[in-house]
Amino acid sequence: MQISSSLLPFLFTGSSSSDTLLAIAQGRTVLGGVAPQRDPIAVLKDAEKNGAKQIAAKAKEPQVAREIAAFVKGVLNATSVDELLDDPKAMKVLLAASGLEEFADAKGLVAKALKSNPNDPASLAVRLAGTNGAWLSAARTYKFAAQGLAVIQNAGTLATVAQGYAEVRWREGLDASAPGVSSALTFKAMAASLNSPFKVLGNAVARDVVTTTLGLPKELAFQSLEAQARAITQRLDLTRLQKPAFVDAFVRRYLVALNAGTGGVTA
Repeated sequence: MQISSSLLPFLFTGSSSSDTLLAIAQGRTVLGGVAPQRDPIAVLKDAEKNGAKQIAAKAKEPQVAREIAAFVKGVLNATSVDELLDDPKAMKVLLAASGLEEFADAKGLVAKALKSNPNDPASLAVRLAGTNGAWLSAARTYKFAAQGLAVIQNAGTLATVAQGYAEVRWREGLDASAPGVSSALTFKAMAASLNSPFKVLGNAVARDVVTTTLGLPKELAFQSLEAQARAITQRLDLTRLQKPAFVDAFVRRYLVALNAGTGGVTA
């Protein structure tokens, strides 16, 4: 079964960013040291207000549309989970939409984790969830272990992944206007789940936002995980990340610190 690129817009009919099966937890490294072209807080507000329309427009851009079409074709033509996981074009989109793009080169890890049983406490997806919940979310969503290709080949799932991928690429593009806005959006979406300093440290976006806002030096990465965790909890009460108003203020401080080259905000 194949799908024409002319049909791609219909994949998004009736969907919105709030309908995605997976929380998009993917961000790119910010362009530190590059002066923003626009006020980052204004860009963040605009993204939050008009994001749905902007994501839909991003999905129609030629490059993104081609990548989505390749994903859909790869999924529908696959005859086994292993065949799908071995398709780099399909996996590029799937991993990005699942918040796992940074692991695209770790094929063995990806295959083992996504095919593991999310209901087994000893499975790789469950163990990896201690530092990155996207692994367990993906394993639970696609159900490769129990249902093979049935879930991923469903039209609704295809639409959701396509939507998620367009959103990831849209978020990346925001940094062209103001560095850090894509990370700010991603952090706001995941903040409530960051109930452990190790979860902060295990996610590239969370780590960047928190350490930048708190003014922690990059050299912190050379210390033990326990020392890094203490450095965070000594300056940030993680329970406050459960409060939307605090998170909103925190990401604004992040954007100011990043774009002004200042830090040291104590929360």
